Amino acid sequence: MTQEEIYAAIKGVLDGEQILAFAKRYREYPLKLSFSAYAQGIDFLAREYLSSGLETKVTSFPADGRSVYGDRHFPLAWDVEAGWLEVDGKRLADYAQDTYSIVPFSADSAGVQCGRIIPSEELPDKLSGDEIALFTHYPGAAEISALRERGLQAYLACVNPNPVHPSLENSRRWFNDAFGAGQIDARHQTICGFSITPREARKLLEKYRSAGPVPAQYLLQSRTFSGQAPCVSATIAGRDQRVFWLTAHAYEPHATNNVAGVACLLAAARALQQLIADGTLPQPQHSIRFFHGLEVFSLYAYALRYPEEMANAIGGMSVDSLGRREIDGYQERFVLWQDPRLRQDPLHQSALALVKIASADSGIGYYTREGSSNNEDLLQDPGFGPPWSLLYGSLWSEPGAAPQNRYFYHSNTDTADKLSPLVLRTAAAIAAAQAYYCASQECPAKPAHSPRTAMISTGNTALEKECDRMIVQRLLPGPLGFGTLSDDLRAEAAQILGYHCLEYWVLEDPGSNLYLFDGRRSIFEVAQIAGPEKLEKYQRLALLLEKAGLARITRRSVVGKQDILTGLQSLGIARGALLMVHSSLRSFGKIVGGAEAVIEALQELVGPEGIIAMPAFTDAEDGSPNPPFVAAESPVEKWVGVLPDVFRRHPGVIRSQHPTHSVCAWGQNAQEFLASETPLDIFSLTSPWRKLLDRGGKLLFLGEAIGGNTYLHALEAWHLGYMDETYARMGDKVVKVQNYPDGCRGGWYKLKRRAPYWQALEKTGIIQENTIGDARVTLLDVQQLTAAMLKIFAADPAILLHKSGCRDCAQHRARISFKPQ
Repeated sequence: MTQEEIYAAIKGVLDGEQILAFAKRYREYPLKLSFSAYAQGIDFLAREYLSSGLETKVTSFPADGRSVYGDRHFPLAWDVEAGWLEVDGKRLADYAQDTYSIVPFSADSAGVQCGRIIPSEELPDKLSGDEIALFTHYPGAAEISALRERGLQAYLACVNPNPVHPSLENSRRWFNDAFGAGQIDARHQTICGFSITPREARKLLEKYRSAGPVPAQYLLQSRTFSGQAPCVSATIAGRDQRVFWLTAHAYEPHATNNVAGVACLLAAARALQQLIADGTLPQPQHSIRFFHGLEVFSLYAYALRYPEEMANAIGGMSVDSLGRREIDGYQERFVLWQDPRLRQDPLHQSALALVKIASADSGIGYYTREGSSNNEDLLQDPGFGPPWSLLYGSLWSEPGAAPQNRYFYHSNTDTADKLSPLVLRTAAAIAAAQAYYCASQECPAKPAHSPRTAMISTGNTALEKECDRMIVQRLLPGPLGFGTLSDDLRAEAAQILGYHCLEYWVLEDPGSNLYLFDGRRSIFEVAQIAGPEKLEKYQRLALLLEKAGLARITRRSVVGKQDILTGLQSLGIARGALLMVHSSLRSFGKIVGGAEAVIEALQELVGPEGIIAMPAFTDAEDGSPNPPFVAAESPVEKWVGVLPDVFRRHPGVIRSQHPTHSVCAWGQNAQEFLASETPLDIFSLTSPWRKLLDRGGKLLFLGEAIGGNTYLHALEAWHLGYMDETYARMGDKVVKVQNYPDGCRGGWYKLKRRAPYWQALEKTGIIQENTIGDARVTLLDVQQLTAAMLKIFAADPAILLHKSGCRDCAQHRARISFKPQ
């Protein structure tokens, strides 16, 4: 089915009013602000998914403020029972009337307390203990902490006493960042906090200006404790265990953030379950999983506790901060967040295609964004496996540009009655259609890393060279917040970043830039992607990550053509040599000039009177998803290496006509070397592999490539008798391939230098080795290798196979017929 057909079928069974009604029901749980109520909400969602026929699981994590997942402490549980602040007999804040009156994670007041309200900027240097600070801006955690250390016991706040819009006159802000940037852990200490309206804030300021500190009473009954933070997952089973994820966090009480997201995904689950059950949609190939938890903490913890599940994921989408009706002429638009800097992926393309389909159908506009400073950048990390998209709405940040000017974001005005059934229905349809479409596709191969070739100079050559040597491997997946680190390291991070890095948020903005520290790219390459002007900053960040134990830095060598030429000459390779080259260029470090420099060094080494040959294998077996073999066009399989594919396109290089095991060669006699009387017999007695033996050729392994020594297959074909046959597509024909090396070689491929045959070879003294850059270079004389291997085969003809437990190797072992000549 096409995306349009899938979207139309799903949308046809969705009802925006029903989604809105469920949002109102569910919001009652997070609206109480307490962890206990949140847990009840998770149980409620589990029952709803279970009643819809999905396999449902609730997983709990310790909300103790001490348990560490990644570089973060899991939050401490917090409940509130009652709270109010009163002036002249009037309650300016009352949890019983409006739960937004209480600042989350506020401390217990130990009964009714009396105090004096004073604007925060006019507090005396020495506090007497009864002051109540009045903030007319958004107080940060550092500001509150400093006042708490001076003895402040309570505060009240509004974002702006002169709001930018009349609808905010009686609004209360959800000051979730006041103590722990969204959550608290065992290191945090808090005081009593109350949220008041701009109208009441102005009155208090007038009272203070006319009569000084304003007497007040307050009560806050709360508790902070070691509890549990559950999350719920529900699965629509596919035909295999691969999974597409749909997530919406379930902790915050705001209608758009993220009650609407939860409601959309439950509706998406019910729609898919109904359509699959009645046969409108076939069962998908892969499963679809719905997930709700405590902000990003739950998903982060789940991914680290169950890494095999994330490794089995094919992709995902998160739904957040959307659903608002029109505001003063501003219409909600969909915002699709993706990060193509990390990888280009067909799943990203399908998400964008669906958003376009939905936009055309519903009239709801859309735009795309790259990267995010949101914690959900966790989902973009290739370290977790799948490509992810984030589906947001636009109105949470419009029309004001700054958080304090946003009309309703994180305030009590963000209520379910202001949600749009049309936006909810459309968002649910997008999420469900993306999940089903992707779950019905074959999983595409992950694109390989390809270094950038066009580099932008920073003007600091020495720094560029040093950073190009430094390869950074993060040791933890996900957005790093330095949550578990010392104050000294946090202070050092603040100097680098220009702001204090809080645990809840990501270290770098956008945090996905640090995901590029993947153990393959240099700091220089990362800065080229994230911004060349940030090179020094990224070097300092990388060194800080290493100091913190969150990353490992290796310094690769930088080698050029002359280094390679000199290193190979030291092995005794002379002009006129016949070389079969296997390679792993990554082993060298940084090669100035890349693969072309290696090819040029090899050509200078042997000269035109010699021959350079490389395997140029392709998967063109009949039944393969790859196109038929065409010598001039078919790329070399990636597992063979980068060098052979560059070599096949190099001037003067020719390629043999074999659909699965072609060979490329350069030199005056290359054409004759590649010619074979039986070209479809890979290892015939007239093949290039036999000519290596007959003409005294050598095997050259550039880097750790001995696991791919194809000449061993030739020896199997000539002396062990267990090779296979297959059929392959070649142009418009299907041809029979003989001596095909099918199946497993458990005693060889992955073992590399630990393989028993190699350990036996090491005792013969025929192995020549040298180091070029970071790479070990190995040279074997083919005639010497053949003689040594025949002795090894005589002692154990199954030495290249698994000893037990492998069907392929057992079948090969049963066919062994050793021929010593």
